[in-house]
Amino acid sequence: MTKTESKNVSLCRKYGFTVGLRDPKVNPEFDGKYMVVSEDFAIVGNDLEELADETVTHFELQETV
Repeated sequence: MTKTESKNVSLCRKYGFTVGLRDPKVNPEFDGKYMVVSEDFAIVGNDLEELADETVTHFELQETV
C-alpha cells in the first residue's frame, strides 16, 4: 500500500483487481475516469475510493488473503 493509497484500493489490488486510471475500452457505455477490473468484473466511475469500497463490499473482500 502506498502512502496515498486507501486501505480498500490496496485490498482490491491484493485480490488481483486492476485499479486505477480507466482503460477507455472498459465499459465504454459509462462515464468515468477510474476503474476496478478483474476477469469477470468491471466498474468505472469518477471516484476511485468509491469504486474500491463498492468492490470490497460486493465481493466481501477480507484483509487476509
